[in-house]
Amino acid sequence: CGRCQDNCPAYLTEKPLSPKKIVNDVKAAMDDRIPKLLVAQDPAAVESKALIGEYVLEDEIWSCTNCAACMENCPVQIEHVPKINDMRRYQVLMEGKMAPELQTSFSNMENNSNPYGFAFAARGDWVTEDLGVKTLAEDPDVDFLYYVGCAASYDKRNQKVAIALCKILKAAGYKVGILGAEEACCGDSAMRAGNEYLFHSLAAQNLETFKNYGVKKIITTCPHGYNMLKKEYPKFAKVGVDSSGNPLEANYEVYHHTEVIMDLIKLGKIRLSKPLNETITYHDSCFLGRYNEIYDQPRNIIKAIPGTNFVEMSRNHERSFCCGAGGARMWIEEHLGTRINQFRTKDAQATGATKIGTACPFCLTMLSDGANELDIQNLQTFDLAEYVWEAMEK
Repeated sequence: CGRCQDNCPAYLTEKPLSPKKIVNDVKAAMDDRIPKLLVAQDPAAVESKALIGEYVLEDEIWSCTNCAACMENCPVQIEHVPKINDMRRYQVLMEGKMAPELQTSFSNMENNSNPYGFAFAARGDWVTEDLGVKTLAEDPDVDFLYYVGCAASYDKRNQKVAIALCKILKAAGYKVGILGAEEACCGDSAMRAGNEYLFHSLAAQNLETFKNYGVKKIITTCPHGYNMLKKEYPKFAKVGVDSSGNPLEANYEVYHHTEVIMDLIKLGKIRLSKPLNETITYHDSCFLGRYNEIYDQPRNIIKAIPGTNFVEMSRNHERSFCCGAGGARMWIEEHLGTRINQFRTKDAQATGATKIGTACPFCLTMLSDGANELDIQNLQTFDLAEYVWEAMEK
């Protein structure tokens, strides 16, 4: 019916990807090959057109942001994204083909446990003494392990989000620890870019570390890490083993920081008393919204702040539009069509808001860049943790 492509951010920004065409091309390839296999004496000798290259172009599969808007809008529940990621996996693991930028990101994750390429030993350097945050190696007795993630560990803009969250939790009376140099990338970008082996390595490393410290509660500021720890790690733990060959475990609870902050507001553990007098719109992260159905907490946080005028973008909740960074696109230059982040920034501008609220480090980066690229002077992007800390009674 085409509802998938009508909601696809890649298709709507003139990329070569159409989810509808992908599904039809996979079907055409199967229709060509399967009858030949059924009558062949030697299946290995059957000749047919290559799925990738002759039916589906490489630029098509690499244009996908894994936002899942196609699957959300499909009336018959076709799963477009897993099909695309399967083809990426074949390209990377069997053919060694990928975007040049991904080669660098994969190497960085393999050598330094983060796609940026910064030293893993510097992962906790953002922590200041006044936060009272220590590594679990220094003090394992904590209320929450804060799984910081790569962006908040190394990107200076996102480090401000990590600091704001730690200040909020400290003010609420919670003791928080981090892993520091022992934390590895969650593996989201590796998995979604087709490097399954690298994902397995990173996931096993993190799960073993969680087990060694007896971690029971984890908080994240990144929906990608949240989704991996909540949904992908438990699946991998059923089949993976640690460095000693023992079965892995995923015996922990994981929370996104918007869930925790909203609970703190409800329980009266933090008070939002400073009026901020802003008109704010909220951008639903794909991996927080469509993948994990967290829609209400971020909006309720904004509405709890005095003086806030909340306005919705035309595309919101499950119909939200991607920022352009998912599916490992954060690490790949956008050479084709209109930039997705600019497309989404215009949605925010149309509301008349002066600030865009986010709850994802990738979205924060992409929408900040979008406003700068479009030279929109009166539209700032922030994470909800920053906004809450600003409004809190100190």
